[in-house]
Amino acid sequence: MDSDPIWARLLPECVAVEEGPIADRLAALLPEELADVSAAVEKRRFEYASGRACAHRALARLGFAHAPLKAGPDRAPLWPDGAIGSISHMAGWCAAAVARAHEVTALGIDLEPDLPLEPSLWRLVATDREQAQLERSPASSRGARARLLFCAKEAFYKCQYPATRQLLDFREVECELSDDAFRVTLLRAAGPFAEGVTFRGRHGVASGRRIAAMAWPAKSGSPPA
Repeated sequence: MDSDPIWARLLPECVAVEEGPIADRLAALLPEELADVSAAVEKRRFEYASGRACAHRALARLGFAHAPLKAGPDRAPLWPDGAIGSISHMAGWCAAAVARAHEVTALGIDLEPDLPLEPSLWRLVATDREQAQLERSPASSRGARARLLFCAKEAFYKCQYPATRQLLDFREVECELSDDAFRVTLLRAAGPFAEGVTFRGRHGVASGRRIAAMAWPAKSGSPPA
């Protein structure tokens, strides 16, 4: 399935994105991939197989050979040499973004339903400062803004993980939102990045899906700030 045109606005042209519905695509898995989810519940197997199908299509568009895309010990995909990527799932839908490593050094995407985030979850997602900003927002938009905070932070976490190998808490970063972009600031040092380093990403909505994406161009040698 062709990806939505919104991806061209969220990510550099060199990034290949494929997306589609989550379905029973187990027959398309390579034996090594099937072994990754042999003991998983059906929902997880379908998500894995559908995400791998998107990833293989994206890799093929960039000229990479069809080969097993296994999960590492941390469940992150083991991309082929020369490639980096990110896979995201939400209810009924998944997407994979892939780039050549000499063009993009890090990549993260997240899909979420374009629905308000439940108030009970806000404190888990937002820092004290972000919660204060939520409270100052119109009541009708607070849930949507909280959902966007969650989505943006998830995209950042996926992008930064290969560089830091750290699982950051939602309250260990702070996110500033604008109409179509976001900026994440580290509230503590992580891997090679000092406290206070900032990272930029973009977000949008398509077909009932909230999407956030972040990519670090290789030519810069560092994350966009």
